[in-house]
Amino acid sequence: MKSLLLFITLFLLSSIAQAQCQPIIVQSGYPIVVNPQCGDNNGSIEVLAQGNGAITYSLNGQPFQASGLFDMLAPGNYTVTMMDAAGCTEALNFPLSNQSEIIVNSIIEENAGCNADNGRITVNATGVDPLMYQLDGGSPQTGNVFSGLAPGNYTITITDPNNCVEIRTARIRRDGISIDNTVVVDSNCPGSNGSITITASGTGTVRYSFEGGPFTTTNSWNGLAAGAYDIDIEDGAGCTREERVVVNSDINYTIDITNSVCESNNGEIVVNVTSPGNWEYSNDNGANYQTSNTFSG
Repeated sequence: MKSLLLFITLFLLSSIAQAQCQPIIVQSGYPIVVNPQCGDNNGSIEVLAQGNGAITYSLNGQPFQASGLFDMLAPGNYTVTMMDAAGCTEALNFPLSNQSEIIVNSIIEENAGCNADNGRITVNATGVDPLMYQLDGGSPQTGNVFSGLAPGNYTITITDPNNCVEIRTARIRRDGISIDNTVVVDSNCPGSNGSITITASGTGTVRYSFEGGPFTTTNSWNGLAAGAYDIDIEDGAGCTREERVVVNSDINYTIDITNSVCESNNGEIVVNVTSPGNWEYSNDNGANYQTSNTFSG
């Protein structure tokens, strides 16, 4: 019986408390909602309400606070709960969306030619139109292409009507001929059996001139004696490059050394050359030569 009376009493008190809740009224001019801009977390919600006593505010279940201003908000769904002095609550829902964001999808860099400053940068971006583009702080333009560029590093600034800004960098290089690979086979001495193979890349078809000869697509030359050879290279854009390649003489030899004994001048050096031919030998940097392959004393 006592339990029943207690339940009835609590029920009546709760009903009375609910009956005593007064409306929480949002004041005129509120809420103030600012959607995030420029892809940043800079949205805000501000609520000002009146009701039974002081009103406190909570965002998404966080602790209540005296201020109804919530800032630094990212895009998303938010619930602001208002509570009066009696503990009565009202809730408001706010979806925040990003209203202005510049998205740079790609930057296309086209290099300058070998003999001209004709590089080109194309910026593909989306956002609130009209987007304005600046190159290295120059005059803004609505076009997204910058041409007539010399090799170098560039800064592109993109601005929308809401003053959102995105900054990107680009680099223009100069086209030319690059040497991808050079293979040299030395020549046996005596003889002319060396070879050179050179592989280059450039714009269009790459052609080669060996020792002042006509330009052809041939990039390999055989039957070469030891020496230095000049190879001129040109591509389809008119870029040229000269390479000097050295074919060395391949002499097969061994050296036998017998050290001096007991501080006597009885040491000996014997040079054994297995490559064919008649050889002369020097032990003083080529100042004097001898036909003997042995140096003693």
